[in-house]
Amino acid sequence: MLTARIREVMMAFPIGSDVARDISEAVNKLAKHVPQGAVSPGMQMTEAQKMLMQQRQMAPQNAAAQASLMGGGAPAAPPPPPPPMAA
Repeated sequence: MLTARIREVMMAFPIGSDVARDISEAVNKLAKHVPQGAVSPGMQMTEAQKMLMQQRQMAPQNAAAQASLMGGGAPAAPPPPPPPMAA
């Protein structure tokens, strides 16, 4: 439950911001008190950050792929000009 709340707070701040780094450090410090063998909040937080970063990195590619599937790709080349008329 606490981990879920920390994750919610973490998502409110940009990855790499001072606040996000401080929260991450605090979670890592608290993880020292988690019994061995349990999934630590630090590990969960790291995975959540990793997934979010991957989603943000893939967003432009996903948008381009979706646009091309829906016919929103690059416009077709204009038709060639008509041949010159003979005099």
